[in-house]
Amino acid sequence: MPGRSPFLFAYSLAFVAFLYVPIALLILFSLNDSETVGFPFRGFTFRWIEAVFDDPSLIDAFWTSINVALTATAISLVLGTAAAVQLSRSLGGWRNLSLAAIATPLLLPPVVLGIAIIIALNAVGIERGLWTIIAGHTILTLPIVTLLILVRLEGLDRNQELAAMDLGARPWRTFVRISLPQALPGIVGAAMIAFAISMDEFILTFLVTGTDTTLPLYIFGSIRFTISPVLSALCSLMLAASFLFMLLGALITFGRGRLERLGTQTELGKELNPA
Repeated sequence: MPGRSPFLFAYSLAFVAFLYVPIALLILFSLNDSETVGFPFRGFTFRWIEAVFDDPSLIDAFWTSINVALTATAISLVLGTAAAVQLSRSLGGWRNLSLAAIATPLLLPPVVLGIAIIIALNAVGIERGLWTIIAGHTILTLPIVTLLILVRLEGLDRNQELAAMDLGARPWRTFVRISLPQALPGIVGAAMIAFAISMDEFILTFLVTGTDTTLPLYIFGSIRFTISPVLSALCSLMLAASFLFMLLGALITFGRGRLERLGTQTELGKELNPA
């Protein structure tokens, strides 16, 4: 058995420290009873976490981000699912051209998309507002949603759809009853990724916004002058929420797998010991 390389072991420790030490410091400073972010540590306190919920501007920016993310994700899911269904059933040059047109925004930096939207709005004389943020985020997330759902749909067995239609089911009923339940994991995954991208997007939002402020814009405006412990507490709360959703997803996956195993064991038991 080969011995452990000291260099690789030290590299692994440095790699893990590079990833997680800033996060640990973020959480530590959000609980530090000091007016400034940094050392020395003056004791634990929860007043910065309480201050997050007492700031009306921060709460308003948070709900604006939630509204934008939910709306953009919903629009992307509807349009992306329809496009993915069409692409999964298309062949030839039209399909390749459509895929290229859908994937092109993924290759463009958000600053290019933002400037393009500004130029288009100025050309037609439309003022920027909340709906322009939603439109920009939809343009940003729609290709990702479409491609993720398309990958899931192409992995399905088309024979089940053909069998359902042979038995008299209409195409829309076949999709709702056969294809949609099987594609649901891909749709949920695409929705989660689109929501996360929308909540995190700053550059495009900064360019296309009017008077509305999202959470990334609020954070950017706050750190231009000083880094407040309230921002550390806010980021710690967002981090805790992310871990909570990850834990919830893991529990759902574990529970679903366990139910499937129990169902398989029950069926095998019935076959081996018929009544």
